[in-house]
Amino acid sequence: MAELKSIETIQKAGTAAVKRLRKQKFARGLPFMINSGKLPQDQSYLEYPDGKMVIIQLSHANNNFIIIAEIPDEISITIRHQFHLD
Repeated sequence: MAELKSIETIQKAGTAAVKRLRKQKFARGLPFMINSGKLPQDQSYLEYPDGKMVIIQLSHANNNFIIIAEIPDEISITIRHQFHLD
């Protein structure tokens, strides 16, 4: 049981750290990248401070990314909930 509590403690600390980083990014007007195993390996969600969310594809050739899809608001809410960012 102690090991399970330890894992829960680590997960809570990790979630809190991610939330802090997200808040810091937004405070500076920067987007926050969310990596998901549900997307192809070279794709991620990118959430902007205004709540807009897109799917991006990383371009290793020029160290940049390409927006490949905009996420509707109702799906963005689901994604935030899935990653405990709400």
